[in-house]
Order: sequence, then structure tokens, then C-alpha cells
Amino acid sequence: MEMFFKLTCMTNRVHAHFHGRATALIPRVSEIAQQYRQAASAEADALLEVIMCPVIEQIADGHFVQEQTISGFSDIVEALKLHFDGQLRDAAYMLWKAFMLVGNEGIENLEQEIQEKTAMIEALRKPQMQTAMQILKVTEWFEKLDQENKKLQQLANSDINHNSAVLQHIFRMHRARVKTDSCFKTLIRTHIDKMSPSEIKNDFIINKINEIFNQLKIEN
Repeated sequence: MEMFFKLTCMTNRVHAHFHGRATALIPRVSEIAQQYRQAASAEADALLEVIMCPVIEQIADGHFVQEQTISGFSDIVEALKLHFDGQLRDAAYMLWKAFMLVGNEGIENLEQEIQEKTAMIEALRKPQMQTAMQILKVTEWFEKLDQENKKLQQLANSDINHNSAVLQHIFRMHRARVKTDSCFKTLIRTHIDKMSPSEIKNDFIINKINEIFNQLKIEN
């Protein structure tokens, strides 16, 4: 559903505000509804930690954009590994080597996180990788990733005194978002599972949730 996609494009502040408003629409009659309320509350608590320092909030939002860019980029490349055209398939496998450089669970601070992403970007900057990107027509994804990484580096350097703690705030916010979205998606799918298209179109809860989306878009 379109609303599920929109959740991934929200900043941390807007995302938490959306779920805060949406919980008021959900009847408190099911276990998943209770889980959703608890998850939304935990996300609101995580957001409070992030927004206590404006620079940390900017870093958290920048980190989110960077992660979304990597996720989108890697999903495209992974899908192209199955392409019927051998040239495109080979190019995708070439690029995939760079994505294998990220995901180290031993990372403990923001500096290490940025270093890992920078290493991947530098690997993608090599001539053979650039050629592969041109073949796959994904160069704009690389340019976006490079741009966001440089922004994040600048923000991190401006808040060097908090560097060791920032990543913990970011990870907590990320985990909270994933949990809240998971509960929300389960709740909405359960709600509409037995409804016809016309019933969904005229459903009070669905319409109100879409109103919240549109209102947040205007406010932000």
C-alpha cells in the first residue's frame, strides 16, 4: 500500500508524530493494537533523546537518508543480478562486491560508521565500478549516496564531542521506527483483510490516516 511506502520517506520527527496521531484512531481491542501503542510510545521516547541536541537530530535524519539510499541502491543491484542479459548481470555482480563492505556489526561509533560507508563509496568510485554503473544506469544512485555521505561527515565533524554517543541514539531510533512500522502494517492489513475495495475506500480509519499523512506533508 502507498501509505506503507510513505512511512520510509519520513524524517524521524514526522514519523513519530504520525504514529502518535494514528494511535488515537485505533481501537484498543486487540493484542496487536496494544503492541502498536507501546511501540509508538517507545519511538516517542527515542525521539526525545535525539531532539535534545539539534545537531544530533540532523545527524540522525542524515543517517536515515543515507541508509535509505543504500537500501534502495542495493535492492536495485541485487535484482539486476538475476537479469536475463549477461552483460547487465555481470555488471550487477561487479557492483555487489562494494555493498559487501558494509554491515559490520562491530561498529561502535559514528566515526567508524562513516568510515565504513566511505570505503564502500571509494570502491564504487573505481573505473570498473563506474563503467558497471553506466551499464546498469544507476549512476544517480551513487551520486546521491556520495552527496549524503559528505553531508553526514560534515555534521559529525561539527559535533565531535558527542560522536561516541550519537550512534547509540541513532540505532535506538532506527529500531523503534522498524518496530512501530511493523506493528502498524500488521494492524492495518488485519483491519482491511476482509474488506472489499469499495469498503476500504470509504473506511473511516483508512481515510483518517490518509488525512494525517496529508496534514503532515503540509506542516513539514
